[in-house]
Amino acid sequence: MRLTIHETGHNLLQKLQFKIIKTFSGQVPSPMKIISYRNAFFGRKYSVYLQKAMRETKFWTVPEVELLAAYISKCNECKYCISDHKAIAIYGYNSELVETFMDKPENSDIDNKLNVTIKFLEKLCKLPSEVNENDLKPLFDSGLSKQAVEEAIHICGIMCTMNRLADAFNFPMSTNLDKLGKFLFKNGYKLVCIKGFNIKS
Repeated sequence: MRLTIHETGHNLLQKLQFKIIKTFSGQVPSPMKIISYRNAFFGRKYSVYLQKAMRETKFWTVPEVELLAAYISKCNECKYCISDHKAIAIYGYNSELVETFMDKPENSDIDNKLNVTIKFLEKLCKLPSEVNENDLKPLFDSGLSKQAVEEAIHICGIMCTMNRLADAFNFPMSTNLDKLGKFLFKNGYKLVCIKGFNIKS
């Protein structure tokens, strides 16, 4: 359900900042509107976790993070997030590789560590109660460190939350994917929560 309040309920400074962001990214991403609205309730803390999980990884590169995000969104059948994160990943990989990875990852010319990781994350998304230590063995056998696995799990957690928000609030599909993808690839998610002047609201 798309709520009007998430389009019109922001304070004046937030609306001015949205206009600036729209100039550079082509539009105001729907997650930004949701996370910024009454941000003390949810958005402020979530946005810190979002930036940390998606842009402060020690093992995974930005293109790899975005590919994982897109594939996790596919596991959760979230069309909005699939589209957006594919658009970001394309700035690190060519579009053909991204499409192949999303369709048949085993046929893509991609590092095996990603193929092993998405198999684990798919089970984590769909059958979380059945995940056990045996599912971790292929990850470690492939050479992934404990830190790399933990980072992938955090990416999965952040994306599963966003996938559900996108579907629950019926985010409209992004219309300027090239510009949006370039903006988010370069700037990350630091600006996703616009606090405005009323920080306590």
